[in-house]
Amino acid sequence: MEEICRVVDRPMMANMVRGGHSPDLSPQRLRDIGFRLAVYPMIPFGAAIHAMRAAVEALRDGLPPALETNFGEIKTLVGFDDYYATEQRYVA
Repeated sequence: MEEICRVVDRPMMANMVRGGHSPDLSPQRLRDIGFRLAVYPMIPFGAAIHAMRAAVEALRDGLPPALETNFGEIKTLVGFDDYYATEQRYVA
C-alpha cells in the first residue's frame, strides 16, 4: 500500500475490510503513507447485524429491545419526508 501511494501521483482511497485482502492499518497510518480517504464499508453493516441479533434475541426472551428506534426517526433517517414531498408533486 505504501508503494502504490508512492508511485501513483493521484489522491488515493483505501477500502478497508477487516479480514479482507488489505492489511489492517489504522486511519493515522493510512494518512501517513499517503491515503487521503479511507472507507470502512463493513463496520456499519457488522454493527447493524449485531444490533439486529440482540433485538431478536430480546424479543425471543420476552424483553423489549434495548436500542429500539421509533418509527418517526426511521422515516426521517431513510428519507420518507423527501419521498412524500416528491409524491405530492405528482398526485392527481
